[in-house]
Amino acid sequence: MIRKYQPDAIIVNNTGLSALGKTGHPEIDSVTYENNSARPMNREGMEKYLASEVCKTMNCHWGIGNRDFNFLSPGDVIERLCHSRGCGANFLLNFGPTPQGGIPDYEKAVLKLVGRWIKLCGEAVYESVPDTSLKCQGRDFILRRGKELYYFAFDLRIAGHADVTAVLQGPGVRSISGIGEKILSAEWLDNGENLNFIQNPGNGMAAVNFTGFPYGSHTVVRVAKLIVE
Repeated sequence: MIRKYQPDAIIVNNTGLSALGKTGHPEIDSVTYENNSARPMNREGMEKYLASEVCKTMNCHWGIGNRDFNFLSPGDVIERLCHSRGCGANFLLNFGPTPQGGIPDYEKAVLKLVGRWIKLCGEAVYESVPDTSLKCQGRDFILRRGKELYYFAFDLRIAGHADVTAVLQGPGVRSISGIGEKILSAEWLDNGENLNFIQNPGNGMAAVNFTGFPYGSHTVVRVAKLIVE
């Protein structure tokens, strides 16, 4: 009936926290992970492409909570957005408006900061898809757009100045497996810095030497663009 009256409608199932990512009815267009984290989906053999979505709220309520001070930080939002995209999922961020329908000041500030990150890395987030054949270390992952591979690097730290900056897991060599194409170049998306790499296309292995953030910069998740042949 829905298809009859609105052919372009997107039908989403609200599975609840006990059935995250479950497909349910065959008419479903997108599964949900509710207020949780996305998981990689195997879409092989499906009659149609099945989308997925993560719904996250900025605090502990889906509306205004006057005494709720437990808000996501800009870094939290960036990490959750990236993780969702790494699993091929849409990221839906909720915040409760004021009684007058406005956006609260804190949420507005967070969105502005995340928007600045999007200006640096948006092409990787919006115009690429997961490639499940490529495997990375830890939380890192790769999205593909044709001959462009976008490597999302987590847990980097600022290069040098260890005594005046927060210490995180460091930069250095990280491996990629399952990459049979020849890598032509590798560079950071935010500043165009070239990155050194080695590769053995015969066994699908490669390694890239990821540098740390320049002093004065920290994008939480840093994206490198790899061009392959």
